[in-house]
Amino acid sequence: MKKKVLPLAVGAATAVTMSAAHAAMYINDKGMGETLIFPFYSAESGNNTAIHVVNTTAGTKAVKVRIMEAENSQEVLDFNLYMSPADHFSFGIVAEGDGAKIITSDNSCTVPAIPADGQPFVSFKYDGTIGSGDSSEGDAETGEGAYDNTGIERTRVGYVEVIEMGQLDPDAAPALDTTPASDTYTPINAVAAITHGADGVPANCDLLVTAWSKIDDVDGTWYAQATDDTTQATAEFLTNWAGGGLYGYARVLNVAEGSAFGYDAVAVASHVASGASGSAMHYRPGSIYPNFGDSAMDTQSTINVAGTAVTLDFNGDYPAEAVERVQALNSMIMATAIHNDFVTDSAINAETDWITTFPTKHFHINGVTEGIEPFATLWNGQSACEDTNLSPIDREEQTPVVPETPTTSAGPDFSPAPPPGAGPAAPASTDVPLC
Repeated sequence: MKKKVLPLAVGAATAVTMSAAHAAMYINDKGMGETLIFPFYSAESGNNTAIHVVNTTAGTKAVKVRIMEAENSQEVLDFNLYMSPADHFSFGIVAEGDGAKIITSDNSCTVPAIPADGQPFVSFKYDGTIGSGDSSEGDAETGEGAYDNTGIERTRVGYVEVIEMGQLDPDAAPALDTTPASDTYTPINAVAAITHGADGVPANCDLLVTAWSKIDDVDGTWYAQATDDTTQATAEFLTNWAGGGLYGYARVLNVAEGSAFGYDAVAVASHVASGASGSAMHYRPGSIYPNFGDSAMDTQSTINVAGTAVTLDFNGDYPAEAVERVQALNSMIMATAIHNDFVTDSAINAETDWITTFPTKHFHINGVTEGIEPFATLWNGQSACEDTNLSPIDREEQTPVVPETPTTSAGPDFSPAPPPGAGPAAPASTDVPLC
């Protein structure tokens, strides 16, 4: 979220002309896809942000919603969202103490369930544990397990990732609902549990929470399947991937200042490689997966080069497959230059902010010995700045020079031009009013 423009360069990749059918990930100009990137949220200085995610399809989807802080793209909260056909899920990001939290009155099923008073963001990914006796939190005697929340203010600004994890089978036999069938009860499957009724409320969101829980030493169905952060839960999911059709938009509102602006999320379609299963990325809540380097993601991207669709294939270009997948995403959202307008006028208190978001940068600068192209500077605990060039140009310098008009001929006319022979009105007499 730094105010800078970063020249980016694509690593070596095989380029071929793309056929009419999209066989690789691409930015969907209609705003629909499997992955949505919301480049900005703010809960600082009186700002609130509303995030909206919409399922336009007839399918039932499992979706990861992840909130990332701005300084180093560290996760501050995520949850699993389960969307029925044509479902619309919305939530707000607002200030909470020195940090921020998520709030919602939406009825769509989430795991964990979002409390009525909201769920605060956390700084566990980048704040270290507090030493013995340094905190009243954690272990009462040693202080172990507590966290230094000095960086919690970082959670007030950032961006949001929405990644489709899989698609549920509407015809699946109930595997999550273990309630015995009786004359008064018939077990339902996950799709039925997620689907909203006439009252606008899903039939049974608790069924999904239980499926991801261990209660009285009994593992829920999905909890038993996803035994670690990188194992998928597969029960009641489609055999083959059938993703896409998500779109999103956001609004940043400041009531006190009377200001607001909105934007559409960036949508990546065909983000998942062909041949994936319908549960390819259905990981347990609390896992940092899926992310943009997930093994189910494609290594190919489709970009526009002078009006021609071209495929870039990054397979085999980097030592790590995860990097290849991230580079494929990079190729669609990078630019050599960014052009925009700005207004700074003290007479009307006008000022302009540019916000640039690098949603993959943390893959390039964290946990490596040197920056992975196109980034060069590693995160040093406070920043990872890159050299940039800003070239402000005022609009007068961009105005073409108009040649002097000869005094013996008329200058150019505005359109529509006057008819032939028509000229300017004769000077009015001082004693005859113009009509």
